[in-house]
Amino acid sequence: MSGKRFALSVAMSLALVGQAQAGAVVASGMLQFTGSIVEPSCTTTVGSAGWRMDDCPALARDSLIGIEGVDGQALPVQAVRVDQGATVDQAYRLVDGRGEPLTQGHYVVILTSP
Repeated sequence: MSGKRFALSVAMSLALVGQAQAGAVVASGMLQFTGSIVEPSCTTTVGSAGWRMDDCPALARDSLIGIEGVDGQALPVQAVRVDQGATVDQAYRLVDGRGEPLTQGHYVVILTSP
C-alpha cells in the first residue's frame, strides 16, 4: 500500500510542477504598441471678437485652453465662452483681467484635447 501512495504522490508532484512551468512560459514575453488614434479636428474661424470652433469631435468639449502673449504689449488674458449652447460647436473671446475685450497685443491660443 505504501508503494501506491508513494507513486500517487510522485505523480501529483510532477503534475503540479508541470503546471507551474507552463505558467512561467505564458507569463514571459513583451508587448509593444505603436501608432496613434487620429480624429478630424475642429473647423476654426478667427475674427476680431474672438474665434469659433465648429464640427468638433465630442472630446473637444473638454479641451483646455492656454493663452500666451508673444509681444511686449500682451496683457494677462483669459478665454471666455460666449455661446451657452450644449453643442460641441463653441465660440470664445479673449478678455483682460477686468473682463473687457482685448484691444492690443498678440497672443497664441493653445487647445489641448484629452
